[in-house]
Amino acid sequence: MTDGERYEIHCPKKYLSYEEKNEYRVFWAEDAPRCGEANWGVLKRTDCMEKSLDAIEMRLKQAGAALRVCGAPDSVPLTECRAALEQRGCTVTEQECWRLTQCLEPSPFLVRRKCKVQTVTTPLEGNLAVLIKEQSGADGLALVNRQIKAGARAFFALNRAEIPVSCCLGMGYGAAFRLWGLYTAPSQRKKGYGAAVLMAAVEFAAKPDRGYEDIFLYVEDESVRTLFEKAGFRGGRRQLWQAYVAAQKEDE
Repeated sequence: MTDGERYEIHCPKKYLSYEEKNEYRVFWAEDAPRCGEANWGVLKRTDCMEKSLDAIEMRLKQAGAALRVCGAPDSVPLTECRAALEQRGCTVTEQECWRLTQCLEPSPFLVRRKCKVQTVTTPLEGNLAVLIKEQSGADGLALVNRQIKAGARAFFALNRAEIPVSCCLGMGYGAAFRLWGLYTAPSQRKKGYGAAVLMAAVEFAAKPDRGYEDIFLYVEDESVRTLFEKAGFRGGRRQLWQAYVAAQKEDE
């Protein structure tokens, strides 16, 4: 099992409530019931699948969330559980993305803004919270604050008025460090702020004393992938899947 796979399986246990059984795993967050990234289950075995789905659904319902099941490195393949999920009224979707690892020096064509980058390790407040909420909503902000309390870092690029205009999140587990949540306020895009926070996060994780051998992220958008490749990231395609009830998807 790779460092990244261990990260995906175990890191959410640092900031979410969870239940781990031989047959399934389920995560939930009572303070962020509409956030899909905070509430989901993983089917690990095909036997007793219906009982596992019952248990996952019950836990999520207690947290105020709807049923959501996702693929994971140790999950049952979609081909073996699709029918059971659809019988429960789930919409099953597949998406192709790129898993990229930082392994090269940044390109000289990377436009990186010279600006102040603030690193935050405490729950977000004020304008910092406003930027995250603008991106991910109130439940998303609650999830980010959970992650920060568990050891994640938030990197914010500030404009000349010292207002946060771009952010990037990062969190380590074992020898892997994952980046996510790269976001720039619409009025400040294409000015190098995104590259500034991205490289600040990479430079933090890449220091030898951190012990991170795999600095990685996932990206779906082709134009955004170009930015990461200029920042020295390389990788390949990966197929992801999730199953959710329609009501939850509409709330997100």
